[in-house]
Amino acid sequence: MLYQGIITLLSTLLGGLLAITGSSIANHYNHKKILLLERRKEKLERRKEKRNILESVYASILNVENMHLDFFPSDGKEANLKIIMQSKNELDKIVMQIYLYVPELVTETLEFIEKMQWNGFLLDHMAGRLTFEEFTKKTVEDVFTASKNYRTCISNFIQSQDSMLFVES
Repeated sequence: MLYQGIITLLSTLLGGLLAITGSSIANHYNHKKILLLERRKEKLERRKEKRNILESVYASILNVENMHLDFFPSDGKEANLKIIMQSKNELDKIVMQIYLYVPELVTETLEFIEKMQWNGFLLDHMAGRLTFEEFTKKTVEDVFTASKNYRTCISNFIQSQDSMLFVES
């Protein structure tokens, strides 16, 4: 009879110990899973922020292109200088956004900004050193090609970031 009581006591203690151990392991696993989900959510939010910034940069590039199309040699120097300043402000905004939010694209951005020298071409044209035809040819070749290449770079970066959403880290 004593033997039966010890077995019952031991089985109760062992069952309780297993229940406590199991619940501790489950709790630990659940906590890790919650942390992983929170990290994933933070990464997703950062990627969304980068995507929004890159969409803004993309729109700024199109604004610069449109500013170039707004240039008319008959508008006079004041109107043309206004276009130059607006374009420079848009390019400065692009550089700031990339430096602050998407440092992975700094090199490509600086290359793009360097190629965006149509402001210099415009000044040369206004000073009479370039004909309108030469100005148009240089800007179409340099500015629009650089703009297209940079926009492609941004699109590829966004796609690579979107594909990384499904990669476990």
